[in-house]
Amino acid sequence: MASNYTTNYGLCQWEPGDSFVRSEFNQDNAKIDAALKDLEDTKAEQAALSSLSATVSGKASQSSVNSLSTAVNQKCRMKAGTYTGSGSATGDSQTISMGFPVKAALVETTDGQRPYSSSRGITGGLILEGAPLGRNADYPLGKISGSSLVVYKQPESQGSLNSTNTTYYYVAFG
Repeated sequence: MASNYTTNYGLCQWEPGDSFVRSEFNQDNAKIDAALKDLEDTKAEQAALSSLSATVSGKASQSSVNSLSTAVNQKCRMKAGTYTGSGSATGDSQTISMGFPVKAALVETTDGQRPYSSSRGITGGLILEGAPLGRNADYPLGKISGSSLVVYKQPESQGSLNSTNTTYYYVAFG
């Protein structure tokens, strides 16, 4: 039997007068095998960590992601929805905020019909930035104002996009 053992792993150290015992060799070999396996696992973990670190370093910085997000948000936007007319008198207006600068909007009544007659006027249509919808400039039915759509109640002969309790659909593009 060994009379001394190593400091770090407790492996057998024999002196000249010690007798050799096979089980001591087997125990030492098992300890060495376990230590080598731990070392191999640690190296594999370090390699995986280095690979992950390199992958993360290759990703875009947050400022680059923010810049790209801003660029995407500046592309065409769309919003669709409904509103209920609130105008009871000629010239009553309602402003519908879109949350982005509007370039064009399409407004229709819920039934989608546009039965035009000289006595009924316009009940829906396309509104462009700088080109309000209406039969004449004195009676605008809808216009774009920055990031909002403004709709008006006008005399029946002109039409209306803001008649009391009438539901309208809109789609706005920016």
